[in-house]
Amino acid sequence: MIFRYANDDDKKMARTIWKECFIDSENEINFYFNNIYKNSSFLILEKDKKIKASLHENYYKINYNNFNIDIPYIVGVAVLPEDRLKGYMKNLLTFSLKNMSNNRVPFTYLSPINPEIYRKFGFEYIVDIQEGEFFNEHIKNINCGVDFQIIKVTEENFNDYYCHLDKIYSFNMKSQNLYVSRDKNYYTNWLGEIFNDGGNLYIFYENSIPKGYTIFYLDEKITIRELFTVDFKFYNIILNFIRTFKEYYPKSSIRVPKNSNFQHYFTNQKLVKIYNKNFLMGRITNIFSFFDLIKLDIDFSFKVYDNIIDTNNGCFSYNNGKLTKTDTNHCDFEINIGDLTQLLLGYFDIHDLEILGKIKINNWNIIEKLRLTLTKKNNYILDYQ
Repeated sequence: MIFRYANDDDKKMARTIWKECFIDSENEINFYFNNIYKNSSFLILEKDKKIKASLHENYYKINYNNFNIDIPYIVGVAVLPEDRLKGYMKNLLTFSLKNMSNNRVPFTYLSPINPEIYRKFGFEYIVDIQEGEFFNEHIKNINCGVDFQIIKVTEENFNDYYCHLDKIYSFNMKSQNLYVSRDKNYYTNWLGEIFNDGGNLYIFYENSIPKGYTIFYLDEKITIRELFTVDFKFYNIILNFIRTFKEYYPKSSIRVPKNSNFQHYFTNQKLVKIYNKNFLMGRITNIFSFFDLIKLDIDFSFKVYDNIIDTNNGCFSYNNGKLTKTDTNHCDFEINIGDLTQLLLGYFDIHDLEILGKIKINNWNIIEKLRLTLTKKNNYILDYQ
């Protein structure tokens, strides 16, 4: 059994596996393999000179706690039907996680089709989003008294406008603890994917100053992928822009960051269906690298259970901003690696973990101090390729 990253001869097989195992359209597959795919990200389990299992580790620049770090997004986890039920995927995913740990990658994430599969590998949810549904006629028709302009962004004029998108996006990410840092190369691929799928992108201006943008798809309904503004008036303006499509597209859906208060842009909140959706799972891959990203003023000890990565498994002491592994079994609290990931990324706080029975507390004095520091935070990643 051999684990390796791809060479040029493997790309055709990578495409075949993707086509057999997933339901993407030919257009989507073409875009992925022409624009996103890299040999260095395609991890293979090979046996008898045949690829038995594969996955893609696509790196994103993630901003966490004001650190910009390259983090792998695991996607395209696949085994051809004739090679299933032999444990190949378990072997490959275990190798991938251990390899990340050896390379001091602090954490990784993925979008699960079934969360039960990935919990066995130490993953837990770290990002939720809100999904809303509404009839466009229920959007309040307003006259905001603002002289605004609308520009449609296309592949031809993209270079003139991507920096305006980033200004608006970056403003909205100020309230987020965890998010993707976007640069020109990112926007090129991201917008290429959107345009390839038939998406529309409009930027809204006031006196030539970018105030907001929206990305949406027109099908049986309007699907709004992103809607961000730097001025609340323009949220209403963009919603009114969506309303102008109501004769042909009476209904819209939207994805927004958790705790966005989207429904309060409507005068009657009962006319908007909005609910939280578990979206991305993550797990710490190198606990020492991860603790390099956080600064706590409290000294404490804890025990971690990680059945995949040995270096994460055991008792640790955090003193004077430095993490060390210890031999003692007397720790302030005990937790498994997935739940520790949720705690440190702000998805859950200590109270949540207590209620869910996901933490064993041995020293309440330390826990009360940690409660004030390890609080819930907002995470937003809606990037997945």
